[in-house]
Amino acid sequence: MNHDRSETLGSERPATYAETPAAYSSTVYINLAVVALAILSFRDASASRETGRWTAKTKCSYPSSSSAQEAGAANPKSEPSSIHQRAPLVLAARNTNRVLPRQCNAERPKCSVCRDRVTECEYDTNVTETHTQALKRKFSELESERVAYKKIYDVLKSTSEHEAGEILQRIRSGVDINDIARLVGYGDVQGDLSLVPEARFRYDFPYTPEMPSSLLRPDNPYLVSEIYDFVLNPAAQLPSPASSSSSSPRIGLHLEPYMKPFFGATVLQPWLDRVKPSNWTSVSNDDDLTRKILEVYLLHDYDWFTAFHKDFFLKDMAEGRRRFCTPLLVNAVLCAGSHCYSRLRDRAEYWNPNSLSYKFLAETKRLFEYEAGLEKPEGSVHDPDWIQKHHHWLTRRLTTIQTAHLLALDYALNCIDRIGFRYTLRAVEMAYEIDLFRQPPESLDADTKCVWGFTAWGLFSWETMNCYYYCRTPLVRTSPEIPLPNPLENQAWYGEMWVRYPLSQSRLPMQHPLLFKAKSELWATINEFSLHAFSRPDPHKLLPPSEVLPFYKKFVNWMSGLPEALTPRKIAFPHQLLMHMQYHRTVMSMFKPIRAVSSWGIDGPDVPTESPLEVYQHSLACYETVIRLYYLRHGFHAPSSFLVNFLGTLAQATLDEIATNRDPIRAEHLRSTVLLTVKGLYEQGMSHYVAKVVFRMFSSMMKAEDAHLFSRLTTINDEVTEDELQGPLKQPVSSDWPGYNSSYHDPWTPLSSMVEALSLDPDRGPSSSSE
Repeated sequence: MNHDRSETLGSERPATYAETPAAYSSTVYINLAVVALAILSFRDASASRETGRWTAKTKCSYPSSSSAQEAGAANPKSEPSSIHQRAPLVLAARNTNRVLPRQCNAERPKCSVCRDRVTECEYDTNVTETHTQALKRKFSELESERVAYKKIYDVLKSTSEHEAGEILQRIRSGVDINDIARLVGYGDVQGDLSLVPEARFRYDFPYTPEMPSSLLRPDNPYLVSEIYDFVLNPAAQLPSPASSSSSSPRIGLHLEPYMKPFFGATVLQPWLDRVKPSNWTSVSNDDDLTRKILEVYLLHDYDWFTAFHKDFFLKDMAEGRRRFCTPLLVNAVLCAGSHCYSRLRDRAEYWNPNSLSYKFLAETKRLFEYEAGLEKPEGSVHDPDWIQKHHHWLTRRLTTIQTAHLLALDYALNCIDRIGFRYTLRAVEMAYEIDLFRQPPESLDADTKCVWGFTAWGLFSWETMNCYYYCRTPLVRTSPEIPLPNPLENQAWYGEMWVRYPLSQSRLPMQHPLLFKAKSELWATINEFSLHAFSRPDPHKLLPPSEVLPFYKKFVNWMSGLPEALTPRKIAFPHQLLMHMQYHRTVMSMFKPIRAVSSWGIDGPDVPTESPLEVYQHSLACYETVIRLYYLRHGFHAPSSFLVNFLGTLAQATLDEIATNRDPIRAEHLRSTVLLTVKGLYEQGMSHYVAKVVFRMFSSMMKAEDAHLFSRLTTINDEVTEDELQGPLKQPVSSDWPGYNSSYHDPWTPLSSMVEALSLDPDRGPSSSSE
């Protein structure tokens, strides 16, 4: 049985059915039970035929239509016996509550008996199921229910009378048993259940449970945030469960992001339930699976790397229109989403031909070669046919640019960003081909203009991020001409994202319009700094504090101008926290090279009172605080494609401090931070190979006792193996990503060189990869 971690909301949990050493023997018992049930069913059917009739306890079998045809085709020349002709054996049964005088003939959708009696057939199997498959399915369903009931029973035995009463109240109100089981599975089961549900659930830091004292600074704005209060001081924020009610303004919709981990939420999109991805991809015809992949992608990755407008994409996908949705873009989105779906155990194995991520990537690349090669139609603006063809070509170009953005991201997450950067270059090339960063042509309709501007800002942010982190001059030197609308006045331009948390009947906006605008403005300021720093004749020359200060002021103004929902006090969703990590990561990188400079070198009323070193230390403290709050509220196991970068940066900064630290108390806090970041890298490595590579790099830097401690504290798969900590990587690395101990003024060593010795066994050559 494959349990999805996204449905388990506790930080530490016992091994599940499929994760225990007894999983193999349990599977054997299941198969034996299925065979035994099949034999008993066949024996009962034979006995019933000998008595000349079917009883209510015997279920006559209904094969699928294909099975029935195959049975008839197996012996086309067989002749009926004149003596006691035996009825054909069929595969699965329908339910009945009375004795039938004659045997059914297993026809679909209604058997001859029910057709003659004008009654409804109650099928025991799905159309394509055999009897054995139906038994296996039912056994799995019953086992799942048994586990849920067992979990609730165990809690009722040991919990308080008050909390037991709250569980019973939920049962009587008709709440689904699996929802209740998930609720009681939150973290510290016996202590964390309430009718609200209880907000006291949180993850616990590995090694040392408290927040490091170095972070408890009076100028740390995240210590007065609501997420900090709810996670570390819930008693001060919530009334007692007995006095709470769903109608309370304090206990309701507003608090759910602070009370519950985000990965338990469900995306609510008006078109998502209506889409049929099988109409757009040849990789899978399982619409339930691919719809789920789309959902988890929207939940976990869409808000940070936003390449396309989800509302127009999903609407056209549901309606079958190839305007803002194409097979190319659908396969690219499913490729990205397959890394986010935790039920796909091989989701990080981009090289595995059997993995969905490999198949979707291969199909995307195949389609991209054709779409990217489409030439601009020739003609005149006075020709109506040419205008229509040109408009069609422009919309095809938009979805191709969006796909190139997603392909570049996927290659980066597969740790082969040298290839991925080619797709970034191709996307920018196509963008300039259609003047994407300028105002859209007046001839375009309103929808296309909206998608045009949204795509321009999404690509600009992605290209800026690439060039900034790789210390390159930006490919796009100015922000798009299309202004970003006020999210409060024109929410539809961005498209809001709505979610629902477990055991809640209300939907909650994720503030996507506010986030997209703020994030775009942050990258615009970073683009200005990159242009100044990396376009100099000697980009590695140290920038003096007087040149850094104007950009620092712009970043401070950006932070102070954030809307209330995105301020340090109010942030709660993962992507909001990531945005604040990016802000402090940028400030740290600006001031790290000039930490030793004692003054700004200029005078004036606008010069900060803090020294460059104090600015760096403040941002580092805030940076670590946000990462720790992210973990306490949401954990690290849910996929987040850029979290690996922030964890790696903190791990390196902590290891640097460990090398010079002499305070034993501080040393324990630093050890806790290293273990926390490496734990996050390990868990993110389940979804993205780049995280596995960075985890392997930092685990090789850990002391032997710390590596052993990490293995003992990590309970994802019982215990981290020695091979995962010290063994070779499964695939070679082709990455120019700079090492985490570098900064813009130093020549940096690419990630490929840093992990070259870890990539492969000496006796093994590189295996084929999806290049």
